[in-house]
Amino acid sequence: MKFLIFPDFSAPIDYTAIVRHFPDKWVEIVRPFQMVLNEKEKEVLSIKLAKIRILSADREELNPNVFPVERDYEKRNLEREQMKFGPVYSGYHFAYALSESSAFAQTTTDIPIIFTNQRLATFESQRWHLRAIIFSFPILLSTTGFREAPARPREYYLLKHQDAVLAEQFLSSRSDWLREDDERFTSVAIGYLYQAMLFGIRPLAFSFCTSSRCALFNSHWQSEMLTAQGNEALCPTHQEIWNCLVKETVSTPSTSALFSG
Repeated sequence: MKFLIFPDFSAPIDYTAIVRHFPDKWVEIVRPFQMVLNEKEKEVLSIKLAKIRILSADREELNPNVFPVERDYEKRNLEREQMKFGPVYSGYHFAYALSESSAFAQTTTDIPIIFTNQRLATFESQRWHLRAIIFSFPILLSTTGFREAPARPREYYLLKHQDAVLAEQFLSSRSDWLREDDERFTSVAIGYLYQAMLFGIRPLAFSFCTSSRCALFNSHWQSEMLTAQGNEALCPTHQEIWNCLVKETVSTPSTSALFSG
């Protein structure tokens, strides 16, 4: 079994450290996802991405009536090795659009995990919420989501309603949130990769952990993410499960058996 990692070079992530962290030959770093697409695929994908933009935070409807300028923006963005980010997309629709390319097809031996700096969201409780990870096939990890999906310190939002400048000054004095050039990016990425890999191996059995220091903890605040995902480790219970899965996948030529039961 092998996880194909499509990197996002716009974020300060050390992919060599990621390869070293996980079992030998488990991880292969490929290229940014947009760089493996041919021109025809980029043309098709640009239209799909324009259609799955989120227009309103509290409306599930997306963007069926695409303007040429929106399509052209997506096409130009797909030509860049480091994509720009701005629009928010439906995460599951984004994954589905990519799944239609053979480059991201999941097999019994290869599981694709795509890092992207695009903003991805899911619709729950009558509104869209930014996400750091989209549990889908392919699995998506949003590096912008690492910084923006878990909430920043509560005081920041209270101050922001009163004085935006004061709020930013307050934030700059704190270390309990992930900055754009943060050296902790790699640790956070490793933490979310534990979630992605366990979901990829056993999608129907995946669940979050209640331990705030386990990489499988469902972090809602930046401080929680830096403690849980930034810890680069699992709790004892999930570490034992992880060790068993590693043994199974190493000794089994195909992972198809792991997807049953």
